[in-house]
Amino acid sequence: MAAFSLIRKALCLTLPVAALFFCACAPQAEPAAEPEPQIIEPGVSGEQQIIDSGIADEQQQVFDTLSGLQSQITSFYYEQSVPYPDGQVFMQVWRKDQLMKVVSSSGGYLLTEFYYDFTAHTVLSYSPGDNETALLTSFDPESGDLPDDPTREDFSQCSYLGRELVDGVLCYKLAAPQDETLWIDPNTGFPLQISYTDSLGEKYTVRYENIQLNNISDADVAAPDDIPIVVFDMQGV
Repeated sequence: MAAFSLIRKALCLTLPVAALFFCACAPQAEPAAEPEPQIIEPGVSGEQQIIDSGIADEQQQVFDTLSGLQSQITSFYYEQSVPYPDGQVFMQVWRKDQLMKVVSSSGGYLLTEFYYDFTAHTVLSYSPGDNETALLTSFDPESGDLPDDPTREDFSQCSYLGRELVDGVLCYKLAAPQDETLWIDPNTGFPLQISYTDSLGEKYTVRYENIQLNNISDADVAAPDDIPIVVFDMQGV
């Protein structure tokens, strides 16, 4: 019995040591990789950042699409009715290459014709019926008062706001500089509507109507060649 007791004591001492030995020798499972920490911008929820990331990806796709469509427009025509405080003005705009013609009227009465040359930075203004002499002057190509040319829009300066219906067309809605909002036809890259603030601080929302693309002739934008011209303020041009 004493021998058996000694053996039991020996086994009791040996088994834990053996267990420790086998545990040490057994292959150890590699610890699970910890997930990458999610970086959250201060004040912005993680969910909102995921949404913003999706919008940013969609924005780039939209801008790439619109830039491609825009590059295919070589000439255009559109009409606009602008509800100014002193009366609505109807405008017709033609552009081909570096020439633009703008005809304004109100109440069916022709007001003025403008012929812009964006190479020479000159504009010829002519009021048929009121003055048979045209005035040629220079203009600042960076002026915010120039007629709207949607094909010169720099989409990299815009923000994508989503999509919105205009006249049954699901347009891309963009926020542009100078407090402008554009609704652009996804099929043509040409806007159907614009909201803007003029130089006097008045805000307007107007439609582009009767749009024609890539079928404007040289004659459509040519200034009349049978009227006297007075040159004014041409220094530095």
